[in-house]
Amino acid sequence: MKICDKCYFLFYFILNFISFILIIVFELLTTTFVSQKFHMIQLFTSLFSLTMLILTRNKPGYLEKDKIQEEEDLQKKTLSPSIETSHFNFESTPIVHYNLMPSNGCEACKIAKLPLRSHHCEKCKRCVKSFDHHCWILAGCIGENNKVEFIIFLFFQTLSLICSSIGITKIMSRKINEGTIYILTFIFSILCLLGIIFFWIFIFHLYTLFTNQTSFELFNTDQCPYLALFSLERNKILTQRGIILNNNYRYRPFDVGFKRNLNLYLDKMVHKKNVIKWEEIFFENLKTNHISLNC
Repeated sequence: MKICDKCYFLFYFILNFISFILIIVFELLTTTFVSQKFHMIQLFTSLFSLTMLILTRNKPGYLEKDKIQEEEDLQKKTLSPSIETSHFNFESTPIVHYNLMPSNGCEACKIAKLPLRSHHCEKCKRCVKSFDHHCWILAGCIGENNKVEFIIFLFFQTLSLICSSIGITKIMSRKINEGTIYILTFIFSILCLLGIIFFWIFIFHLYTLFTNQTSFELFNTDQCPYLALFSLERNKILTQRGIILNNNYRYRPFDVGFKRNLNLYLDKMVHKKNVIKWEEIFFENLKTNHISLNC
């Protein structure tokens, strides 16, 4: 493990256990004990948070040049018949079968054509499948392979910070000197602030999971040509059906419903080698009667 990684995990260890350590020290000095049940909850949330951190970090699904062709061949073998018999004339539309972004490759990684939704991370200097974002919390990327683990980590990290804040208030409720009160108040404020930040990040990424979007697609639409392509073709189809949307809504090309979105990523979490067929979902949503909008 690199020195920077050791420092990184040490920071999270202190963040998760600072309250627990302070409570234990206070109990030893004052013989005033906090409930055993609270200690167990605090330990569980902290340990599970650190476990998920280890499982999540640096495992977003980096693309390797040699394996891309294997995954494309697997996708074509398992292609749904409904796509093969699509009523689209692929030659006369901007959509080209299994070639949604003909010129979208990566010069840095020497990859001629990236899989759909994949992007190059400038900080990691590698391409990531279903790239979500480069996360300052993990100092690494979030992608197809670690999205669910990252959300679980955020959930338990938030709970850990809440437990730590409660633990600090339990110490502050005892009779202690004024100087200690100031120090504990400062620690309590930091923990509360971090708890709020982690909570809102958790809510945001839970939303992207349930709607099958990525942070990169939400905030960098100009770098995702397949989003504009989907909107163009989807509007044509809706117009043919007599449905005209007056407002300039943004579509969600990969949203296949709450349960199926969740199952896609849960299956990927369990079976890392499975390939999510984003092209198949893309074409499936083009023809569906359901209108999935990002309002």
